[in-house]
Amino acid sequence: MAGLADAAPLTGPALEVKSSDVQVKLPPVPDFAMAPASAGVFDPKELRVNGRAQLGKDIAVRGYVIWIYDCLTAIRAPGESKASAQQRIDDDPTVCERKKLYLGTTRTTPVDKGLWVVDVPRPPNKLELERLPKETLDTWPAVPKIKVGDYVTLTGTFAMESPHKERNSDGLLLFKSIAPARGGARASKAVAMPLHAGPPPAIPTAPPQRPVEPQARATSNTMLDAGNRELGLRQPKAAIALYESALKAWPDNTLALYGDGLANIELRGYFAAVTPLDHAVELAPDQPMYQMWAGIAAYEAALDAARVSQAAKLGVKPEQIEPDLANVDFTKARVHLELAVAMTPALWRAHYYLARIWRAQGAARDAAAAFGKAIESNPRESGPYIALGELYRKWDYTEPALTVALAGTQNVVSDASDVFFVLGMAYEDKGDEKKAIEAFTGALAAKATNFKAVFQRGQAYFRVKDYAKAKADLEAFMAAQGNTFEFARQQAGKMLADIPGKP
Repeated sequence: MAGLADAAPLTGPALEVKSSDVQVKLPPVPDFAMAPASAGVFDPKELRVNGRAQLGKDIAVRGYVIWIYDCLTAIRAPGESKASAQQRIDDDPTVCERKKLYLGTTRTTPVDKGLWVVDVPRPPNKLELERLPKETLDTWPAVPKIKVGDYVTLTGTFAMESPHKERNSDGLLLFKSIAPARGGARASKAVAMPLHAGPPPAIPTAPPQRPVEPQARATSNTMLDAGNRELGLRQPKAAIALYESALKAWPDNTLALYGDGLANIELRGYFAAVTPLDHAVELAPDQPMYQMWAGIAAYEAALDAARVSQAAKLGVKPEQIEPDLANVDFTKARVHLELAVAMTPALWRAHYYLARIWRAQGAARDAAAAFGKAIESNPRESGPYIALGELYRKWDYTEPALTVALAGTQNVVSDASDVFFVLGMAYEDKGDEKKAIEAFTGALAAKATNFKAVFQRGQAYFRVKDYAKAKADLEAFMAAQGNTFEFARQQAGKMLADIPGKP
């Protein structure tokens, strides 16, 4: 081929390996054992942490009512009388949420560890009593007489969303019936969760590179260098244009393909990032950074596809959707990421994304192991500590959650607010209000607008009877824009109303 020469192999991109003298001692990964349903009746925890196999099925679940939605309490503003709040409800019933409750394994189960039960029948409101025909009122669904603390058996359909667009990524129960519960402790024995991760994959061999005209290669590399400069200056659109020029001159310039993919990821254009990164992997499959970022792009593109699909079904914008991960196919992403860590085990970000895939698939034990590897590979990054701490809390592994979160507060150099928040929640699980307050204060020192921490610290102050500080935090939380979680607002409003000496 006249004018062509064999392309000298390109040097791959620098590995994202963080050198650190920090040695993080993490707790051993537990077996995530769970007792299966006894006599066909589930425990709320079992459904919350590992209930995917029951989605779409009619089931029975037994537990304690730990919270019931009360519209009057939820909408009542600080200082507002009950009569005034009730009048607002009578005038406009749409200010109320649909009736719902939380079911826990014990009477003291925190609400964030309860099973969400929706579509609970409610009595007709004042306008309905005035306007609906008698025959409609006569056939109104029976309203269950329940209160917080009741031990009950509920039946319903286990789902991710209700017909009224209520969604919960851990699942929720669409109410059908309720009855007082009978029976004592479950007889079935806990079974350890199996590990799903297989042996490391074989590392592929790069194919021979195709010849390229020297001038085309030089022009391409000049454009590549310019694109890299723009990307370094956080100008991804300009970088993409330069990378595309580089690829016109030399389509097999793997570094330009890689840069093009990273620039599109910077713009959250994950679908656009997949094509150049896949091509880079095809040309140089033995480069771990190409494999890692191809896996990340595939993961994020799969999430975006699920978000778009679910938004279309619900008639809302994709950005309003927290996608249901149960049925998302992450196979392609996992293959790339597993190859990346097989070649370079210290790629913390690859372990982190692998852990998120395992978590989405309900493989909590594999997820915990992968989050731990991400922490060990980069002890300064907050995300893996937060995710692992929350995973342990979800499964009621309080001491491991504390160990992980404490290590995070000691080692994370930025974005530590949510690490402190997880630490505070773990102390709450343990019943140590003093240390919980200290942790939530740390969360707010790192990020003053972490209103989850404001709410939780306000509750902790209330429980230790420091009412002045409780009032300040709870009022700040109620005044914050964008707080839509009805339980938190209802609980904050109730505590404010219950502060001694408050008018």
